[in-house]
Amino acid sequence: MEKPIIQLENVNKEYRFYSSNHQRLRHELFWQNTGKVIQALDDVTFSIYKGEKVALIGNTGAGRSSIMNLVAKITRPNSGKVIVRRKPTLMFDHRLGFDFGLSGRDNYRLRTALLGWPGSQVKKLEDEVIEFAELKEIIDQPVKHYPPGSLNRLGFSIDTAIKPELLLYDELFSLGTDVQIEKCVGRLKELVSDENMTFVMSVGLFSIAKQLCTRAIVIDKGKICFDGPMEEGMKYFRKNCRVDPQAVKEAKERMLSFNNTRDDDSEYSDMG
Repeated sequence: MEKPIIQLENVNKEYRFYSSNHQRLRHELFWQNTGKVIQALDDVTFSIYKGEKVALIGNTGAGRSSIMNLVAKITRPNSGKVIVRRKPTLMFDHRLGFDFGLSGRDNYRLRTALLGWPGSQVKKLEDEVIEFAELKEIIDQPVKHYPPGSLNRLGFSIDTAIKPELLLYDELFSLGTDVQIEKCVGRLKELVSDENMTFVMSVGLFSIAKQLCTRAIVIDKGKICFDGPMEEGMKYFRKNCRVDPQAVKEAKERMLSFNNTRDDDSEYSDMG
């Protein structure tokens, strides 16, 4: 039997945030129980197989981004297993890795080097990436002067230039005008049309997700409450999942303290 590309088994994830640096030091140095603990994921179990196109649906603070971060190896679970059998291509923030003092062309070469592209491929795809991003006229200008959405579009063009085996897409960032956004969605459609590519998207816009995904996993307050066809998942979410202001507040606090969280007693597997 074919093994799943992504497998989560009884995964729990907590985040700890502090009201002061003093609280943080007391916890980090002396293991004192300071700060506040938020349960982001509660006994989450699911599998995603090769070629599936899956949307993670949930309100802010529901836990969908926590799942994406675990699969991407950005964080580790506090307990349970996360098994990923393919190297994921991450599309979380298209601006990551860019140097705002460099030109778009220099940033293209820098980002592709960080992604491990061979030199021949970097040269071969350069004009195609720049053309798709619609930045030919300003590509040699410092990116700090680029119009809104342009830098995201350059990052998107780079991230989608090579077809990955496993693509993780967290939300749609600003990519410019409606026409330019539709162009980028069209590029994603081309990628997910490959039956061998596995695609997981953290859903912000149903109008886009339903064009790309056939399966929905609905998450509410850290628990999976629906796993099935996309259309049924959207209906379930609209009917049963209401925005929780407290969850939104805690999610924002968690994001602010994200870089200072600690992962304890975790088990994480990366299997080829």
